[in-house]
Amino acid sequence: VTRYDDVKVPALMNSAWYDIFQVGSFRNFHGMRREGGTRAARDGTKIMVGPYGHAGDSGSPTFGQDPIGALLSVDAQLRFFDRYLKGLQNGYENDPNVTMYVLVPPDTGKTGSGFIVTGDTYPLPGTWEKELFLSSGGNANSSKGDGALVDDEPRGNAVAITADLDPAQVGDLADRRVGRVHRRCSGGHPRGTSA
Repeated sequence: VTRYDDVKVPALMNSAWYDIFQVGSFRNFHGMRREGGTRAARDGTKIMVGPYGHAGDSGSPTFGQDPIGALLSVDAQLRFFDRYLKGLQNGYENDPNVTMYVLVPPDTGKTGSGFIVTGDTYPLPGTWEKELFLSSGGNANSSKGDGALVDDEPRGNAVAITADLDPAQVGDLADRRVGRVHRRCSGGHPRGTSA
């Protein structure tokens, strides 16, 4: 049961792409922006999303210098608190509602990079959904395998990709991704979707 209407003050949310609470962070951001208990709570709630996980860099791949300090620096937090706890008119409410570090995986090696994007809503304006398919020549069993996400439904010699999953957990696994992802085995048989 959500009770966003009980929250009367803005929230500054911080998450990361590999954070175990990432999905909840986006849900709470949307919930507060839609149903916060006051106009100030709805309009003032913001989210910042960095790389890595809940406790920092996962190590492989790494995304270079961690920009989280820049995203949610002490100064950024003090700016939020000065505005909403002290009532200082510092322009914080004019900052973007969404600040995200977009991950760029490495082509080779283990060090990626990224860049920061901002917007007033999430998904960001211009975002689109794309249906992708799993494909393999039969050796998609590890990170060194030949599995791939492809734009078109695999045909010809493609091998069906199967996994031993508890059907009760498939929805939860799919729900760990933000946005809608259509997953199909390479034979084109539906494997589930997430909303």
